[in-house]
Amino acid sequence: MTEFSDRSRKSLARTVFATDVTFFSMMTLTYPAVWPRDGKQVKSDLNRFLTWLRDNYETDYIWWLEFQKRGAPHMHILTTIIYPGTVGHQRFAKAWCKAQKLEPGVLLWDGRRKLHYNVLDRCERFHRRPKQWEAIRKEGGARRYALMYALKPLQKKVPLQYQNVGRFWACSKGVSKSVTPLGEIELDDDGLKAWLEYTQHSAAKMPFTPKNLYAVPQTADLLP
Repeated sequence: MTEFSDRSRKSLARTVFATDVTFFSMMTLTYPAVWPRDGKQVKSDLNRFLTWLRDNYETDYIWWLEFQKRGAPHMHILTTIIYPGTVGHQRFAKAWCKAQKLEPGVLLWDGRRKLHYNVLDRCERFHRRPKQWEAIRKEGGARRYALMYALKPLQKKVPLQYQNVGRFWACSKGVSKSVTPLGEIELDDDGLKAWLEYTQHSAAKMPFTPKNLYAVPQTADLLP
């Protein structure tokens, strides 16, 4: 896998659009200057963090993966948790550092500042920043952000040195179970074909219509 596929992007967009779960905050998990190049390790770190999240909060969530310009993977997690304040934010920062198994006392050289720094300390301080776990203040803000990610596949190509990328996104059982049909209308074959062409759906070019066809939401009014 070398990039976030159209099929996976559309599945994420549909899930975010169709779920009746309301998200109140978003977490961003970032790696320090040294990061794993193997997706299996990244998913192991993420799974340890999600275990902590489920053990400490009754929450549903959607997470997705992207890559920073430097090539490091990072994950966004939409949650149903109302922003927990300073103490909760500090626990969140510690939990992510623990999920990475960062060891205390490990030093790295900062060439720009010309000094050594403690990896665990810097990662923890970085994730205490308000932006790393921020409240979603605008109604529909979570949906807009996720749709922006799904429909504009920037930073989704896998860096050359990165392997075993695996899934680009997933959600909790509560979210997947909450996804309901967007609505039903009656169309004959010609009407359906015309609708698929109008919405620029990939199935419009197929010689037959797939049985498990997803409805395509009109998202223009949801984007910022």
